[in-house]
Amino acid sequence: YARGIHVDDSGNIYVVDHNRHRVLKYTLADGSYTQSIVAGGNDRGSSLNQLYYPTGLYVDASNAVYVVDERNHRIVKWPEGSTQGVLVAGGNDSGNALNQLYNPHGVSVDSSGNIYVADYSNNRIMKWAPDASDGIILFSVNYPTKVHVDSSGNVFVLDYNSSRVLKYTLSDGAFTQSSVAGTGGIGSELNQLKYP
Repeated sequence: YARGIHVDDSGNIYVVDHNRHRVLKYTLADGSYTQSIVAGGNDRGSSLNQLYYPTGLYVDASNAVYVVDERNHRIVKWPEGSTQGVLVAGGNDSGNALNQLYNPHGVSVDSSGNIYVADYSNNRIMKWAPDASDGIILFSVNYPTKVHVDSSGNVFVLDYNSSRVLKYTLSDGAFTQSSVAGTGGIGSELNQLKYP
């Protein structure tokens, strides 16, 4: 089943095909779509041409696809047209050391190439500088499922366990946390969410 989606400025659609261990691209041309595999698709596994239950993605301006490779506890970058990925975060088995992830679920990349990871089973948001072997812990969050960084450096997080969307506003080099959705607790009212 699909676990992530991205639509680029040209209308192309990228979809995480979780149970088939791949990412598909639907390229729009002349009003119709053609489908191709842009990451994985070589059964499940831990080689750099494979994925193991991917859960999220981010596509940058160069059409490189960053894939959350959940069961391999890593983030893998697939440059456009490549047949295998490049390890950019984690990949050192599951764990809570600064060079490890544990069932990551979401990824985002800022304009400087820093990689933000929703490290689900470690209850944290990690930030990895380009080419870094270790990340840093930005925030502790109860089972974060997705992360997004906007052009101002603010970080948005889906807090699964608390059923809310958190915003970490960047000002003078420090973050301030606020709840921007799901402020009414768990439920079905307009101010509520249920395990996003």
